Amino acid sequence: MHIVIEAIDGAGKGVVAKGIGEFLVASGYDVMTVVEPTGIGLGKFIREELIAKHADGRTYSGRTAAIAYSMDREQLYLERVIPFLGQPGRRAVVQDRSVLSSLVYQPVQDPSVTLEWLLSLEGNRLELAHAPNMLVVLRVDAEVAMQRLERRSEKRDNSIFERSDFQDKIAERYRDPRLLDEFRRRGTNIVEINSGQPPDKVIEDAIAAVKAQL
Repeated sequence: MHIVIEAIDGAGKGVVAKGIGEFLVASGYDVMTVVEPTGIGLGKFIREELIAKHADGRTYSGRTAAIAYSMDREQLYLERVIPFLGQPGRRAVVQDRSVLSSLVYQPVQDPSVTLEWLLSLEGNRLELAHAPNMLVVLRVDAEVAMQRLERRSEKRDNSIFERSDFQDKIAERYRDPRLLDEFRRRGTNIVEINSGQPPDKVIEDAIAAVKAQL
């Protein structure tokens, strides 16, 4: 099993990933949970430099971010995801964000970034060649998500993306059928869940979708 969770910032991806992971472990799976960007190497650089708010006002282009994300996911898949899923036994990867985030975020960040160009990047091509069994898309209003981000006492990302105007555009782009079709045509089952509900109900709905996939 390979399950990806996608959504705008503040939608509850981490909570859902944890709930799905615990369910799969209880169901007898050896589970690996991963997140994009990763927390080491290039992924750490993306988080702390490329998409962070800087006091001196420096920023990087969407094209630079897209290339870095593609390289980071190429390493993630070559070193961890593909080898893990290729081993015998009941194995599952639960992934927080994926290439879909790049298809959504970078064109909004930089209008010169096109879908065709993003799909040509090696890391993005590799990940789509190993498309997940299931893509869980959490739907929530940007206003609600921003309120959640502001209430966080931990995990403050200091990200340039955590602005209400940006998240409004992101939420709209997540509904672009062309982007989800990149997964559908590769056999991925796409499930949409209302994450404006209480967290327990969101996790319950997500686990019910996973059960139907097993």
